[in-house]
Amino acid sequence: WILAEDRFPEELRKPIRRKTALREIARAYLAGAGMSVLGETARASGLSRVEAGSGNHQLVDEGYAIRLRQGIYALASSKDG
Repeated sequence: WILAEDRFPEELRKPIRRKTALREIARAYLAGAGMSVLGETARASGLSRVEAGSGNHQLVDEGYAIRLRQGIYALASSKDG
């Protein structure tokens, strides 16, 4: 955390709602991986599966991700190609 605290001190002082944080953690994971299978976001982030699922559901609701099956998500932009 020291590197993040040194590089982004102002950003780390701003409060963030838990729901927003879960969505952005899921977004960061999915942006890097392109796809997430059952339990993968939770394992990689240290979140519970319920928390990771909440973040992924929000991404589906905003159109950023698609739900292929229960617990399996992909970037919406990868749907066509």
